[in-house]
Amino acid sequence: PQITMYNSAVPAFIPSGSGMYQNPREVIWSNSTPFALPTSVNLSFLLPPISIIECCELTAKICVKFTFRDKDCKECEVIVCFTVVIKPGGGNNGDKGCNCSFKPTLKWEGGGTTIACGGTVSNFPGAGNIPVTLQPNFDCKDATGKDCKQGPLTVTIKRPNNTVQTLTGPGYNYTYTLAMPGTYEYAISGTCDGKKCECKFYFINK
Repeated sequence: PQITMYNSAVPAFIPSGSGMYQNPREVIWSNSTPFALPTSVNLSFLLPPISIIECCELTAKICVKFTFRDKDCKECEVIVCFTVVIKPGGGNNGDKGCNCSFKPTLKWEGGGTTIACGGTVSNFPGAGNIPVTLQPNFDCKDATGKDCKQGPLTVTIKRPNNTVQTLTGPGYNYTYTLAMPGTYEYAISGTCDGKKCECKFYFINK
């Protein structure tokens, strides 16, 4: 998980490079500090990449154990398990044989890179303000390669301070600055034959 919690006893975990799947196994939240109820604890999980075999799905089962402790040291444990099915091609609509896929590309002055959904890229060359454009490269086709009906795209970027900005096409421009380092989350969503398709990836601004 990419973990950023209020009053957490461990630093934020940012998946990148060789440490992408080296997830922390335990996080102590609000350690020895009471918090008001009700409250929310948000976790996001880094899933395996899309299958390179077009006919196959990937299934990920994730279990999380929560231990709650009150001021008298009484504990309650809750285990939550769920299964995520990862469709081939970055998203799939199997009802009518239409598949959606994203191959997002970031471009800046003098360079560019293509990122897989769920992937991470860091440190564009240069310093100061860096204007960056995004090409979602969204496809929606059936098994024969024929175009299916696709809806408009929505592109948002979540900054390290958890504020969210909606980007407008066709360039989906965003300017990175040295004033706000950290992890930025791109989220692209659209529809393929009426079904929702999504793609997220991350940029680390150091």
